[in-house]
Amino acid sequence: AETAPATICVDSDDDGRCEDEMSPRAALGSSSVALRLDGIELTPRELDLLGEQGFLNDSLLDFFLRLVVEVLAPPTLRDELHVTSTFFFQKLTSGGVKTGYEGWNNVQRWTRTIRGGLLAQRYVVVPINELNLHWWLAVVCNPRKALEPSPEGGSANTEPRIVCLDSACEGLPKDRTVCFLRGYLWREWVERHPNTA
Repeated sequence: AETAPATICVDSDDDGRCEDEMSPRAALGSSSVALRLDGIELTPRELDLLGEQGFLNDSLLDFFLRLVVEVLAPPTLRDELHVTSTFFFQKLTSGGVKTGYEGWNNVQRWTRTIRGGLLAQRYVVVPINELNLHWWLAVVCNPRKALEPSPEGGSANTEPRIVCLDSACEGLPKDRTVCFLRGYLWREWVERHPNTA
């Protein structure tokens, strides 16, 4: 069977139907095209940066992380996975805060719409930008298991942990980032369970 050529939805209406489709090559060449996915919009300039210089800015990373989840992740995983905005960690650490516990105030409203809250997610992916030059991902696995007592021992794939995914050969130490995330998660738990802290 012959497969249809790939197309990109260039403009969709309010009910999610695609009004205008074109080939990826035509989309990249058009000066008035912006790609959109779940409210994340890419401008032609951002697409040019990606093609020529391999430059990833916050919008490109947000868009492609969301695209990877939507296209590659099985539906069961999508329900257990939350990818934060590329601005989440920057905002968490802003305003002179010294810990993630303090930084919680900066982002306390960012996860209110997540069913069960951020701690109900099995995986939380946090994009981290180092020195405005390099992106890497912190993946918080099973955050709730670190905070609530468990009657039975967990298996290796359910143990809480923070996994740092960094392509840099000699990336910067991750200790500060991990400590901030732990402090944030603890404060999130305290705020949602005031009688257990």
